[in-house]
Amino acid sequence: MKKKMNKILIFFVVILGCIGISKNVYAETVLKDRNMTIISGEWNDICAFKYTQGGYYIYMDAEVKDVAEKSKCTPKDLKAQLFYYKNGNSFDPDDKEIVLDSINFGDDMSAWIYEDNNENMNRLKYGKKYYLGINNYSDSNYKIHYKIMYYPTGSADKVTMPKQITVKLAEYGTIKPEKIEPATGFSNIEEWKISNKNLEILGTPDGKCEIYAKKKGTTYITAIQHNGERSVCKVVVTGRPPKLNYNKFVLNAQKTLKAELLYADGKIKWSSSNPQIATVSSKGTIKAKRIGECTITARYKKVNYTAKVIVKREYPNYHARLSRYNTRDNYFEVYFKNKSGKPITIYPSNAKVEHVAYRTYDRYLRLSGGNTITIPAGKSQYVRFYVQGGLTWYDCNRYTLFYQMGFDGAKYEAHVWTANSVFKLNNKWYYTEPE
Repeated sequence: MKKKMNKILIFFVVILGCIGISKNVYAETVLKDRNMTIISGEWNDICAFKYTQGGYYIYMDAEVKDVAEKSKCTPKDLKAQLFYYKNGNSFDPDDKEIVLDSINFGDDMSAWIYEDNNENMNRLKYGKKYYLGINNYSDSNYKIHYKIMYYPTGSADKVTMPKQITVKLAEYGTIKPEKIEPATGFSNIEEWKISNKNLEILGTPDGKCEIYAKKKGTTYITAIQHNGERSVCKVVVTGRPPKLNYNKFVLNAQKTLKAELLYADGKIKWSSSNPQIATVSSKGTIKAKRIGECTITARYKKVNYTAKVIVKREYPNYHARLSRYNTRDNYFEVYFKNKSGKPITIYPSNAKVEHVAYRTYDRYLRLSGGNTITIPAGKSQYVRFYVQGGLTWYDCNRYTLFYQMGFDGAKYEAHVWTANSVFKLNNKWYYTEPE
């Protein structure tokens, strides 16, 4: 059974500013209507023309020639070229100058060529003779029937926008022509008018209107062409389904965060699955109580919207440095500045100093009275660590002081020297904040 190949459509459009051409100029002119054979593995000239302001439409039917089983060609079988001869010698391959190479066909065996899609098309000169040819990359010869038609181009006489489009609230949309008459013209929209402020026009590239939906409702956008023709598009902005601003809220104890149910315009009832971990106010303010996890719920129009709340320990935010060593009373003095919103506790046990060169000669320390020392939030304090024993040192710059620190219910190992200090969290060391 004879199989016909898909139609090959090559529409060559070159726009050179011919705005204002009258309607009767747009009618096509048949230049050629003939049969020919495209030879396997060879170059075949199918059309020669002198360039004028316009485009060329090539309609083509093709089938495999001289084989028992007829078959269709595929897009990879044929590629087109646009070229001219520099010195007019069509028998000299070195005289050929390619303007556009390897024009690929789509799955429907059609291709569109636009001047603004390829900088080489700018070489086209009025009245110059150009050739359109086909390369056959298959192993079969093709018998084709083709028709060449010429179309002048310019501004369209009428551009029709879609009657209605729908855009969701707080999202973007594009209004683009639904129909251009004649099809070879291009939309030349001089002005876009908008009926209200539900929408915002962001830009109007290439005869399209890009919009942003600001408010639910209906808006009319009118496209006004160069010739006064108008086309109106109705834009309906619909609401988006409600959702919480976050799926998970992470905060420290005694801190607050604001939960919001987006795209809801009615009464919302808030609740917490465990108020001992975190509470939520009637306005959606979450307050962390203690370490743990719970769920908050926003009930709106009989539908529940939930999010997880994770209350974590606050990490220490402080500065510490070893300030001096008192040789008479045999103690090291450390300056602390608590920059966090909670108190810092210095523990009396497991404190010691270590010499940079003689670590075997470290000395154990104690706090005065053997009691813990608490540094309130936002306060500074000097803390004395007394040496246990009579041995003294004179240069505290060469020592590191080790101590235990508590903050927000957790205990940390910490080191301090004359320049800065560190604390250990999850087996990693972190520098304290500078002053």
